[in-house]
Amino acid sequence: MDAGREWLAGLAPAGPCGLELSSCSPATVAGAVAGVGPDPVCWAVEQGRAAAARIVREVPPLDGGGASIEVLRRGSEAVTLHSLLRLAEPSARHPTVADESLDGIRDFVTRSIPLDRVLRAIRVGHADLARAFLRACERLVEPARLTQEMEAVNDELFGLVDAFTDAMTQKYLTERDRWVSSKVAARVETVRALLADAVVDVGAATRTLGYDLERTHVGVIVWADTPAEDAPLQSAATSLLTGCGARTTLVVPIGSGRVWGWGTVPRRQSAPEVPPEVGAGVSAEPRAGRRAAARRTGHGGLPRQTGAGDPRPRHRRSAVPPVRRAASGRRARRRGSLPGPPHGLNHTA
Repeated sequence: MDAGREWLAGLAPAGPCGLELSSCSPATVAGAVAGVGPDPVCWAVEQGRAAAARIVREVPPLDGGGASIEVLRRGSEAVTLHSLLRLAEPSARHPTVADESLDGIRDFVTRSIPLDRVLRAIRVGHADLARAFLRACERLVEPARLTQEMEAVNDELFGLVDAFTDAMTQKYLTERDRWVSSKVAARVETVRALLADAVVDVGAATRTLGYDLERTHVGVIVWADTPAEDAPLQSAATSLLTGCGARTTLVVPIGSGRVWGWGTVPRRQSAPEVPPEVGAGVSAEPRAGRRAAARRTGHGGLPRQTGAGDPRPRHRRSAVPPVRRAASGRRARRRGSLPGPPHGLNHTA
């Protein structure tokens, strides 16, 4: 810790907040503890979580629940830890932007969160972080140096947020270009359009999805409480659907640690039972004019992992007959709409 910044060693969390609550990688936390000590790091974890909660309140589109919240916490905490290290050791060669602070970009792009909302979240988070550091500075720095130190902290934080905003914008645009050009994006956008009744050419949608829309569908959501790779979740969703008797399946990722899936089932089949060896926390809620049923099952699917939260796949599902609706402005009838994914995910164990 550089001379003049010893006051940062006096930072400590206001409530019960230990290192085990950190959303960052163990290597990041260990490096921060080696630089400034455990109490300031716990303070940064607490501030990062508080900033993430404030962002969710003021920028609701970022509230994706489950793993998406954990991704947001990780980014917020990474920014706080990085700012703490930069302030504690101005002479050190710390990178301008921490890599982990940009980890949420893929989730934002996949969930179609506009860049202006992401930049709004950065401003909200920066304001929260600046208040926390300046209040701590006012409390811990001796009066003779207070004005000078507050100006220095303010200048450093503004420089960091400028660099972070530039890095976030550049990486967001790169990720969006990659996503838009991918086949997965086309499938996700087609699914979203179907659920919004914005598709008239069902044949084209069927070809894009590679999935027969002229059937009865059973729909599932599979999610993890912590960030997880898409492939195991997609595999778990496919297993659930085939276990329900689905003859063909459609599974698409819609955010960090969450996938939507559908399967075709016999027309007269009501909500089928989910095999008890697959999934966890099953429930479903009926949507207007549609049948839904569910029961609780045992745990399974993804192996248990270390870290915060519960990474096991959880799911909801419901069975729905084909929906016939009038195509907007055409008075024509169309078939094959997908049932919307069940609402109100409750992470039950």
